[in-house]
Amino acid sequence: MGIHSNERQDKIFSMLESRGRMSVSDLAEYFQVTETTIRRDLITMEENHQIVRRRGFAELPLQATSGLRRRNTFQEEKQRIARKAMELISYGTTLALDSGTSVAELVHVLADEGRDMGIDVITPSIQTASETCRFFRTSMPGGYVFPDEVSIGGMSAVRFLEGVTTDIAFLGTTGICNTKGLTVSYPLMMDVKRALLSSASKKVALVDSSKFLSRGIYTYCSFRELDTLITVRTEENAPVLDEIAKQGVEIILA
Repeated sequence: MGIHSNERQDKIFSMLESRGRMSVSDLAEYFQVTETTIRRDLITMEENHQIVRRRGFAELPLQATSGLRRRNTFQEEKQRIARKAMELISYGTTLALDSGTSVAELVHVLADEGRDMGIDVITPSIQTASETCRFFRTSMPGGYVFPDEVSIGGMSAVRFLEGVTTDIAFLGTTGICNTKGLTVSYPLMMDVKRALLSSASKKVALVDSSKFLSRGIYTYCSFRELDTLITVRTEENAPVLDEIAKQGVEIILA
């Protein structure tokens, strides 16, 4: 169908509102895209608490009536967070860019506003590299492709990242609800993410307010390792932000 991912996700949500549950294969056939593309959409929608993923299927959570409004709210937050992150980037900076939707939003801003900044990019994210290579000198490791993350992993990727030095790492997270740091759902991605953040002089997490409501299983970066967390303060996450700040993390509000 050749439509943008946001439009496709809105349509998926509408279809689930009317049908309740749909398979990945049926959605891929309907939109005439690969199942990997649909899984990527569903991961984003689940991160924004729109849908629940089951094995091979997607369905609406019980509280999904306001899901589309929530997704739009969180998308606006990601855009605000990305613009705050841009303020940390100066001419000639070397960036380590994680995978994830918040970092992807920063990539969009970089492509629009940072083309003449002489930036170098290191990333394991295939999607990020495909965008940044048009405007910036971009390097990425070889290794195994994790289709759900659309990112490179494995020991060869780790060894590559252990051999680079960057100025700022912009990091994403599955969630930080009742955790000791940034989390990920896939254990095989931990070593790559650890190597990415270890390459950087400054470590910055990009965290929209939805991430205070969820968490991954595995912690790959403790709050004490972070320099900065950029987020949106809400009544619900204010106590958590105060506790994170006590661990020496600079909190920047978007």
